[in-house]
Amino acid sequence: MSTARSPSSIASAGASRRGQLNGILLFVALFAAAVTRVAALPAISGLSISPLIMGIRGCGVRQRAATRHAG
Repeated sequence: MSTARSPSSIASAGASRRGQLNGILLFVALFAAAVTRVAALPAISGLSISPLIMGIRGCGVRQRAATRHAG
């Protein structure tokens, strides 16, 4: 039994990983942009909360609401 990979399977794995990383970077960039825009709203900016903390907290609230409705 051989564990060697063919060059085409290695190239395919590299392209797949590169696509996955690009997707993650796109998500992070869009998330940061959205949270920064929401943090600029007058009602939110008056709270003096970091956009990063607000985004993390918002994702947690959304996740809890989704699990309540699913179960």
